[in-house]
Amino acid sequence: MVKNKQDISEKDPPALHSHIAAAFGTCWVVLMAYLYGFDRLSSAVTATLAADPAILFNVGPHLDLPRLIASLFWLACLFGAAALGGRLLLRCFKFEDLSFHEEILFGLGIGLGACSLLALALGLAGVFSPIMLRVFFIGMGIVVLSLHAWHPISKDILASQLPTSGKISPSSAIAGMLIAALVLINLIGAMAPPVFYDTLVYHLALPKLYLINHRIFPTPHNVYSGVPFNTEMLYAVGLALGGESLATLIPWGLSIAILYAIAVWARRFADGQVGLIAALLFYSCPMVAIATWFGLVELNWCFFNLLAVLALLIGLERSAHFGPLWFMVIGVFAGLAGGVKYNALTILGGIPALLLWTRIRRQGRDWTQWAPEAGLFLLAALVAVSPWLLKNQVFYHNPIFPLFNEFFTGASGGPDWQGLLQDAHARNLRATFTTWRGFTDLFSVPWSKEWEGSGMHSTGIALLLFIPWLFFARKRSGQEAPSVYQSLSWILAFNWATWGLSSRLPRFFIFSIPLLAILLAMSLLSRSGGAGFRRSIAWVVILACIPNCCLIFNYWFKLGGWKVVLGQESRSEYLLHGQPGYFT
Repeated sequence: MVKNKQDISEKDPPALHSHIAAAFGTCWVVLMAYLYGFDRLSSAVTATLAADPAILFNVGPHLDLPRLIASLFWLACLFGAAALGGRLLLRCFKFEDLSFHEEILFGLGIGLGACSLLALALGLAGVFSPIMLRVFFIGMGIVVLSLHAWHPISKDILASQLPTSGKISPSSAIAGMLIAALVLINLIGAMAPPVFYDTLVYHLALPKLYLINHRIFPTPHNVYSGVPFNTEMLYAVGLALGGESLATLIPWGLSIAILYAIAVWARRFADGQVGLIAALLFYSCPMVAIATWFGLVELNWCFFNLLAVLALLIGLERSAHFGPLWFMVIGVFAGLAGGVKYNALTILGGIPALLLWTRIRRQGRDWTQWAPEAGLFLLAALVAVSPWLLKNQVFYHNPIFPLFNEFFTGASGGPDWQGLLQDAHARNLRATFTTWRGFTDLFSVPWSKEWEGSGMHSTGIALLLFIPWLFFARKRSGQEAPSVYQSLSWILAFNWATWGLSSRLPRFFIFSIPLLAILLAMSLLSRSGGAGFRRSIAWVVILACIPNCCLIFNYWFKLGGWKVVLGQESRSEYLLHGQPGYFT
């Protein structure tokens, strides 16, 4: 069991140059508010306050309450069985010093990844009918529960606790209420009929096509069919168990899992207030909310990436309690992230580089230990992502179909993979490094989307307001290894660099937003500032997140999907309207 009371001094971020930071921070906040638009901020808040809350409680004749309850029930069963099953697998290796919540969190990642790969296996074996999937996964859930009956977890639950600040402060209560309100808004948004192009063309369309045909088969006419489908396989399980309404709830469930991961991180490395502020900064990001509504895959990428980083931090901190196999667990999470999108495979460079830095800095240790650790990590990651590469090799004779198809098959006139890259807003590296506009764009995206007023690609103003605090940190010295803060900073910088050089699409940056939120919370709520300073900063962060919450509510209200969920409008009536995800 993890010790709650540890030497926080090595885990806190470096102290801020308080006077310089305060002066610069004030100027930066005023400048960003001016550029963002005082009118836009005030109008967002005004529009939210002008909405009639009674509309949301006006239940219409089209309400299908049993379906909504059933979807939530099946979602809880799917995630619960995945967490317990993954925990059983994790406990087979007897990793010491993992808390109950860490076992459940990492178990959930392993379980969801196993569900995806098992669904792929069933599809390739030609037993992919909804009935077969129901029988298989319900049967697996019963087996998992039976195995846990020999080791009840009720005592573990009672003995464990997530971080709290002791007495709940007013700022913590307000932050918690904002998060709870966003959770409810996102739940209703996720239950609405899907309308986004990507979701309709392949995220849900291809799994449904496979279910209709009872097997996974080549579909080269759909250029997206060769990308990794870890999330889409989860959608297929959702479609089989509870239909479309369950499948579209999976991103919402993943967003809750990410909040849980932030809380688990705070339990080991910080305190409840830091975890709560980090959770608010993450969950009030408009892009995150939109990803839960539109049935996208970025939150699954984000979840696995966060698990890999958290597992790495635990391994670095308590290396004496974890053997080499732990680096394989980290690799599995990295590989599962790569099984969501190829872009996620960039972490295969970031983690070994951080490991090398750590081993070199440790005093009295041979840094050549890095080679087996990095090797095990890379091996596990490649094994986790390999099913998708093998499937493509068999179906299309190109393991990374449709990319570079002519080089693998020698055939011309195949899938338009250049168009696929353009659709993903792939960055033109030549223009980036040979033109001033391209070079400045490398540093301005995704924040420039704020000035354009893009709802779907908005990061909100809160993150942008506090980023300078990351650069006002004094560097600690005298430690034998990088601190948690330094390690997170390295991973975040690496993620930003690899994302920025590969794509201009802001929602592809969602996978790094939890890390950014955690770093900002650590910087802003440093213990060196004192209790009064922490309380003041917490209120500043909450006030900065309120416009984000208003932007989310206004966009959610404008989309109108909530009318279908609450029964005020039928599904067919809603889908007759033009939607922002449609091509026109």
